[in-house]
Amino acid sequence: MTENDRTEKTGIDAEKFGNFIAAMRREKGMTQKQLAEKLYLSNKAVSKWERGLSMPDIAVLEPLADALSVTVTELLHGERDAVQPASNDMTEEEIKCLVAETTDAVVENCSIHQKNKKKHALLYAVGASVAWIEVLLLYLQGERVGITDEQISLDVLLIAILPLIFGIWFFFLIREKLPSYYDTEKINYYSDGFFRMNMAGVHFNNKNWPHILKAGRAFCFLTPILWPAVYFAVRLFVPYEIWRLIGLFVELLVVLGGLFIPMSVMGKKYEK
Repeated sequence: MTENDRTEKTGIDAEKFGNFIAAMRREKGMTQKQLAEKLYLSNKAVSKWERGLSMPDIAVLEPLADALSVTVTELLHGERDAVQPASNDMTEEEIKCLVAETTDAVVENCSIHQKNKKKHALLYAVGASVAWIEVLLLYLQGERVGITDEQISLDVLLIAILPLIFGIWFFFLIREKLPSYYDTEKINYYSDGFFRMNMAGVHFNNKNWPHILKAGRAFCFLTPILWPAVYFAVRLFVPYEIWRLIGLFVELLVVLGGLFIPMSVMGKKYEK
């Protein structure tokens, strides 16, 4: 069942619900901690609601709505009604059904996310292991073809390590779905903690984001595996004096071009 199907079935979009809570909280000038204190909960609970990772218990809905000066109906629909109702127009039974079904959908999403994390962890581990084995073999056998340990450290090890560092973010930390405002605004940058990504001419949204992530993960998986073998093959035919002249350009092309060109192409291809 797709996310849209679940939304139609339950009537609640968990992400929209969370964004609405965050917007109303900020409108009231409250922090997550202050809102949590009003509800006698932890600020972690509020954070999970706002990120669409969980739904509040039905007993919390009315005090939450009161704290945000909205109705329960508006809260569950994630938007203000065009005409303010005099009172909540949903029965308690309807609210229970909506919350229960939406909670099931959130749990299903979390389950899928956990499976993907395991798959990503396996891919990362395989890529890293193969890369380190190849680098070790180069250190052991390189001198036979005139490749010194110093050259391996400068030309191979660095190019293998950088994608693995990027891979920690792409495989484990990056968000699988962008906030909903990326679908309505033309935004060509993404910020998450210390990480910043900007692509001129490409607008990020939830249509192209999965394809951008696939391109980034492919780079982080393939480059550490392929580069040691490619370097070894090139050095069999290219003297080090010539490599010193072209090596830096080739390495920049591999690292920067190999990462951003495929991501830009995929982002533009699947952009709305």
